[in-house]
Order: sequence, then C-alpha cells, then structure tokens
Amino acid sequence: MITKAKLDPRKKCLLAFANYGGKTALHHAAYHHSNPAVLELLIREHPLALSATNEFGDTPLQCAILPQDMWSEILSFM
Repeated sequence: MITKAKLDPRKKCLLAFANYGGKTALHHAAYHHSNPAVLELLIREHPLALSATNEFGDTPLQCAILPQDMWSEILSFM
C-alpha cells in the first residue's frame, strides 16, 4: 500500500496531461487494472482525473469496468 508516497509538486501537473486519445494516467491505470494503491495515489494527487473523458467519452471508471475492445463489439450491435 502506498500511504506516504507523494508526487514531486513539479511533476504533479503531468497527471493532467492526456495522450492523443484523451487518456490520462488514471485511464491507463484503470484500463490495465493496476494495483489499487497506484489508483489511489493517482486519484489523490489529481482528483479531477476521475471525470476526465477520452476520445470515446469514457471516464477512467468505465475503462476499468469494460475493456475497450469489448466496447467496440457492443457498439457494433447498436
């Protein structure tokens, strides 16, 4: 468990960046089912990332629940 870990304040702003698909560090960690302590650290250090959406409109929670390849399959039936 990462209880005392803190990010360097100079690097903390990096958590707000998103890649070309709009995915933040929290999107990636959630999608790949990272250690809960890592998720906790990312949320604690950048809570606004919880509501960030990627290019598909998915929040990190949605990425954690259903893998992206399954979204494509589901949408093809709609």
